[in-house]
Amino acid sequence: MMETRLSSKRASSRSGQGVCRKADERRRDAMRFHAGESNGSLEDNLVSMQLEIYFKSKQEVELKLIDEGKVLDVCIIPLDTTFDNMLVTSIDKILKENRMDLVSLKIVQVTGLTDEHSTSVKIAQTVAKAINTMINGQN
Repeated sequence: MMETRLSSKRASSRSGQGVCRKADERRRDAMRFHAGESNGSLEDNLVSMQLEIYFKSKQEVELKLIDEGKVLDVCIIPLDTTFDNMLVTSIDKILKENRMDLVSLKIVQVTGLTDEHSTSVKIAQTVAKAINTMINGQN
């Protein structure tokens, strides 16, 4: 699996462009085929689609787009002073590159090396809770 890593200075100066690697075309085609088989829309068939905000280390976070346990796409975000902006921008970018929107997701989770007192973890948890509230209509 190829991943693109950018320094925070370069990533923030380009407004998040190039942070995410492109999704594997075969998986996209398989998802489209699966949607066509059931005569439903793509969104109807993505009931298990989830976004995981994975704290890989103290220096970086991975956004993982997962469907039925298979990682479809990965986006690496550096942990620095622009993390809040990069997180929101990267979520938008990973969904856009995979031709999805927020309502295509079932859940957003925060996992990995999480320290409850860390500001970056609190930011990620707040973003995840906001998205989950929007897509599931729960508090």
